[in-house]
Amino acid sequence: MKKKLLYPLLVCTMLSFSACGQSEKVEKTEVTVEEIPESEDAISESETSDTKAADTETQESETTSSEAATDNLDTSEQSSDVQIEMKTAEDNVTDEDGTVLLVKSYTYPIVTIAGNEAAAEKINADIQAKIDAFVADTSSADYAKEDRQFRLDSGDESFMEYTEDISYEITRADNNVISFVITNYAYIGGAHGNYGSNGINYNAKTGEIINFSELSDDAEKFHTDTLTYLQELAATDEYQERFYTPDIATNGDLEVTLYADGKWYLSTTGLTFVADPYALGPYAAGSIEFVIPYDALAEMGLKEEYAYNENL
Repeated sequence: MKKKLLYPLLVCTMLSFSACGQSEKVEKTEVTVEEIPESEDAISESETSDTKAADTETQESETTSSEAATDNLDTSEQSSDVQIEMKTAEDNVTDEDGTVLLVKSYTYPIVTIAGNEAAAEKINADIQAKIDAFVADTSSADYAKEDRQFRLDSGDESFMEYTEDISYEITRADNNVISFVITNYAYIGGAHGNYGSNGINYNAKTGEIINFSELSDDAEKFHTDTLTYLQELAATDEYQERFYTPDIATNGDLEVTLYADGKWYLSTTGLTFVADPYALGPYAAGSIEFVIPYDALAEMGLKEEYAYNENL
């Protein structure tokens, strides 16, 4: 999965681009449709002729290849009534002289659920609200304008346009759960940009957002069991070498970070928790993910409605 880091300025507020110069939408195009992979096992049909001389068998095989919608989406094949179309658009905010101050790009899904238009409509409305808020936020554009003007006043023409990006990536989509990772990226000068990810999980039957407390009938025990599993992962060498300190697994930082709102999602492989750069380790450590597979989750009390019943 392409990793980017959450930039605080992406906490969207419903403002207008007009405060930061001119806003020009330079592109809004549809990209290729991304369907949640549907495939059938090869189907063979044999026909034997009535005459002995023509005793042959013919087979007709139909195989639908499975394509992963994102790096997060397992390459296993899925069958469901859910289809997801990804759209992308870009908005440029310019200064009075036409200089581009900020490029805002966004990629987001449009969900279709066969026979359940109400749930799909609720999911799409929630996604659209988040995109609208992202587009309307002018904080980075305001900062870019001030930065450029300060440089010009100092005789410095080295201003480099700022960028903001938000993108949805499919991690699971079936008749029970539709989950995405929302990745935010921002560059506002400096040595490098910042990035971070949040998970969001929808009940495919109701269109409602799934809360962590809903994953099990015994929420407290489920929290305890999953935390124990995460602490065991964190104690391994693979994780230890990425943390600030060896005691991350036991000093409380792990729990505070991973059980924060939006830091988990359901995928085709299990329950995934994500820690952004700087949360548990330095920027160089990147985004750190922890995965609890579904077989372990079943023993911890994961509700059947959230289990993954397709091929793993």
